[in-house]
Amino acid sequence: MIYFLAQIDSAAATTEMSFGWLLVKTLLALAFILALAFVFIRFLLPKLNFAQNIKQNVPVKILSRTGLEARKALYVIEVGKKKALIAATDHNVTKIFDLNDDDLK
Repeated sequence: MIYFLAQIDSAAATTEMSFGWLLVKTLLALAFILALAFVFIRFLLPKLNFAQNIKQNVPVKILSRTGLEARKALYVIEVGKKKALIAATDHNVTKIFDLNDDDLK
């Protein structure tokens, strides 16, 4: 029985790793994951063009923005072929009037 326990202790001692080696392995794994994330964000994500596809399908365009106060602004927007002046705050959006092409010059 004592011989068996001695073998278990010696097997555990040989498979036991030092703290330094575990730290090095952890840092290498972290560096690998960060490198993969960098490659994905820098090179692969722009090729997917999620944001550009969304912008092209939206029929509303903001032609101009004029800030009035910290959270209030006037916008000239185009929806289809119509243009309008709207006012926007934190809690409200109000159409002021429609614009013609002559009004924008």
